[in-house]
Amino acid sequence: MVEIRHVKAEILTREGFAPYGEVMFRESDHSSLTPTPTPPPPPARLNLTAGTPRLYLMHLPKRGLRIQSIARHIKVTQCLGSVTGTGWYMGVAQGKDMDPSARPDLETFKVFYIPKEAGIKLNEGTWHAGPHFDDPEMTFYNLELDNTNQDDFYSFDFAHELGLAFEVEPVTNHV
Repeated sequence: MVEIRHVKAEILTREGFAPYGEVMFRESDHSSLTPTPTPPPPPARLNLTAGTPRLYLMHLPKRGLRIQSIARHIKVTQCLGSVTGTGWYMGVAQGKDMDPSARPDLETFKVFYIPKEAGIKLNEGTWHAGPHFDDPEMTFYNLELDNTNQDDFYSFDFAHELGLAFEVEPVTNHV
């Protein structure tokens, strides 16, 4: 029998997401041709040096808001963002130990609500579960390596290993 734990989602902020990666919000072009009143935020720092980068559009059917497993990549960063639909959810946990057999740190497990006009960059080793959403389907951009899911994919099954699953409590005051 699997124990269901409810996790209240947090609205994505740069500060709140910092232990797991970086946040990209929609912003002006910031090119020399476009004057801006404020300096742009620093760009996301990517690590795609372990192979050939792959940027693609990932189409997914409805995932729902139950998290039963989590995965990570210890060699590279990964970027995700919605290009269709509404906001979405990502469960994350810190990946302090880069040993492939390490488990996620449940003390650092959180779920973030990511608005449709934002994206995330996951740090190397960050455990992640998602994208999760209630739309019938959504499409996401995904920047990773072309062999990430074959050569750098480590997963942990909460349900099988711990008898746990997490039910996301959606945010109600989002835009």
